[in-house]
Amino acid sequence: MEQLNPQIQSAIEVQLSAAAGTRVTVMEATLLAHRLAPVWRLALEGGPMPSVILKHVPEDQFPLSGWEAATPEFREEVHAYRFLNGLGVPGVARCIGCDASGWLLLQDLGGDRELPAAQALVEAVANRLATLHACTRGHKEAYCAARPASGLPVDAMEDLRQYGHAGNYALFIAGAHELLAIAQELGDDLQGYDAEVNAIRSEILAPGEFLSFIHDDLASGRQTAVLEDELYLLDFENAKFGHCLLDVLRPLMGKFEIRTATGQYFLNNPSFPQHLLLYYRNAWQALTGERVPDVRWHQALEACILYSCLGQVGKLVCIPPTQLKGSVESNLVAVLQQAMALLPYSGQFPTLRAVISKVSHSVGQAMFVPPMFQFN
Repeated sequence: MEQLNPQIQSAIEVQLSAAAGTRVTVMEATLLAHRLAPVWRLALEGGPMPSVILKHVPEDQFPLSGWEAATPEFREEVHAYRFLNGLGVPGVARCIGCDASGWLLLQDLGGDRELPAAQALVEAVANRLATLHACTRGHKEAYCAARPASGLPVDAMEDLRQYGHAGNYALFIAGAHELLAIAQELGDDLQGYDAEVNAIRSEILAPGEFLSFIHDDLASGRQTAVLEDELYLLDFENAKFGHCLLDVLRPLMGKFEIRTATGQYFLNNPSFPQHLLLYYRNAWQALTGERVPDVRWHQALEACILYSCLGQVGKLVCIPPTQLKGSVESNLVAVLQQAMALLPYSGQFPTLRAVISKVSHSVGQAMFVPPMFQFN
């Protein structure tokens, strides 16, 4: 059974005791997760809170010399909680404290961990994301100005995380190149392909009215909690300012994740129903007061679906086949088919639509050709 580092425990007890004006003691520490950063539930005695959630840097790195020594993901998450709490955004755990030696204390949202029934969950996720996006619109300048306090550069585009701005864009470009290579082998008409890829890039880099702070990782129930019938978002290590429609697509399109116990990658897709988009649009428009014309909404949505799709193809290319659940082909078809099922028609990306449709069909058919009839 893993034990909490005594140094970390002592530092937390000192800060909690100072804040409470009385001695606070950690009575029990339960390890909840151990991914990018260990996560613990701490049972307390002597203060106003019965328990808190602790995230800290790996023990071999503690104590840090300062925020700059922490991983980009850890620093970005600390800054995200500070920023969101400062704005009073609902549905976000309260940051109780943090320290540059390498730990973050959060409100414990334990208790009712059961998510709502399917229909209620769709509405709850739509409303929570719309609230996050509406509350943070227009606050990017303040978000950037406060970044140095968490050891981050003022320019939020200087993002060194694996799934930061640069990382996601690199996956998008890798996916676009891979799909182009397959389409060339199939003899597709590729006139306009590069122009459409550039149009997607322009939409993502300049979202206009869709620029908000996004969670960018909502592909699993572990990123949410329910407290007193209210849905909360958890785990902001990938959060950033970006195109808000990318956020609502994550529960619809999923992402490739790794099982730490086995080292195997799999396509984790919550498979939310498409009407999540309708609920989200209604909530977003009500909260922001924006009335975006259908043409603009569909163009932006189509660009975001294609960006997400090509990003997943790019990620698939980077995964060694021996570490992948299922074949490369079956995963590729799953990603492409999901994108086709979601795409509205704006008339803006005819070449990419045709390429995705043809590649999905051709690769899908080839998967089911009996071995004796396969060409080498």
